Amino acid sequence: MPYLSLGALLSVFGLLGEYIESYHKFWIPYAFFFFFHMIGLNITYAMMIALIPDQVPHSQTGIANGILALLLVTGSLTGFGFFHFYFNGIIQDMYGLYICIVVRTVPCQRRTSGFTFIRNNVD
Repeated sequence: MPYLSLGALLSVFGLLGEYIESYHKFWIPYAFFFFFHMIGLNITYAMMIALIPDQVPHSQTGIANGILALLLVTGSLTGFGFFHFYFNGIIQDMYGLYICIVVRTVPCQRRTSGFTFIRNNVD
């Protein structure tokens, strides 16, 4: 799972930079950190999608992909809800929450991705 760790590391690096640069008026440093954040996020999403065929039996991959899509949409909607209703549109607080979530969930993902399912070869 080195790519999952790399994606999380790039995401946190980018988020910390975005958090710091969001207080300033210069957009070039912010764009630099945004680039790293997006690369890290894309690596992490690609790893989540790649884990499904490796860890889930073939007969259940459709269900697993559907659950992953549901969780991604639910997470996005929850983030938007927090931003508008709980943080009152203060973007720096949202960056802090996002950094905490990424740092907390990566060890959980690494721990659970080590499990493998036994596939039954039924003909």
